[in-house]
Amino acid sequence: MRAELRDSLENLYSDSPVAEPPCRRMVLDVPRGGTAAVHALLNDAAPGEPLRLAATENGRKLRGARWFRLVDVPVEENTGLIGFTEASSWDGTNVPNPFVIRRAPFRTYDAMDPQDGDVRVFVPTEAGAGNDDRSGRMKTRPAPTTTTALSIHVPIAPDAKPGTRTINITVRQAGAACELALALRVHRAVVPPVGRHSLPVTNWFSFENITGRHGLKTWSEPHWQMVRRYAELMTHGRQNTFWVPLKNVFASTKAGLRLNRVRLGRIVSTFSHAGLTTSRGATWQTVPVPSGRRRPSISSWAPHAPPRPKATPSSRPSAGS
Repeated sequence: MRAELRDSLENLYSDSPVAEPPCRRMVLDVPRGGTAAVHALLNDAAPGEPLRLAATENGRKLRGARWFRLVDVPVEENTGLIGFTEASSWDGTNVPNPFVIRRAPFRTYDAMDPQDGDVRVFVPTEAGAGNDDRSGRMKTRPAPTTTTALSIHVPIAPDAKPGTRTINITVRQAGAACELALALRVHRAVVPPVGRHSLPVTNWFSFENITGRHGLKTWSEPHWQMVRRYAELMTHGRQNTFWVPLKNVFASTKAGLRLNRVRLGRIVSTFSHAGLTTSRGATWQTVPVPSGRRRPSISSWAPHAPPRPKATPSSRPSAGS
């Protein structure tokens, strides 16, 4: 097994090789109140065997460190110069984009799978093939491989002492072990906590996809619990704004649109309790109906969102990215 550290902003692929010689030590600058993150790339790990991870400082287990297994996803088309992708160019020319970092199809590590214990090594599916269909169900099952990518996050307390710290990272599998070192230069500057007065950051998500990816019934208690976990991970990534797709809180009836106040309240309370302080809505559009008339419909996508109203934190949900 071979391993090295990589910058957390570097693109890693399912066929990325560990360099020769490998990068076994990395230095990062980090402010107080921030999070130091680094990726570990592994080659030649034994298929199916668990990886045991450890982070220590001065011989003691590092408290607060979080491990993630990076999951590779398919990139089936490259970004287009005009349209969303080269294949969807609005003028139909499909001109190749000369500025891409790699020609599709390929797979890149993108999703983050939180780890509490041992990590098992999985193989990506064939390059360019999708992992799931529109229902969210897996079309292919993971199989063993010899390449994987991990990420470790080390939070720095706002009152931490400035200076240099050394984090020792150990990856073990069977009788093999790789020792890596992360030197953190902690600076005096402090990053304020994410909240109502920090820069508004949002990220689109889908309640339906959360349901499908995890095999849950929409709006059931297990679904709400999973939504809460997503919301907490959003806050961990310094997101403070969540959107409310109107189709999820309005129903179209003969009498007009009916607001599901209970569901809206549960959405607001779930995200507010997770630490997100601002909400945003979606847009309206009209679609033709069989009678030839037009009626308002609810768009799940908001290219031009209305002003962001403040969401009032409410009580903790009974049952959270």
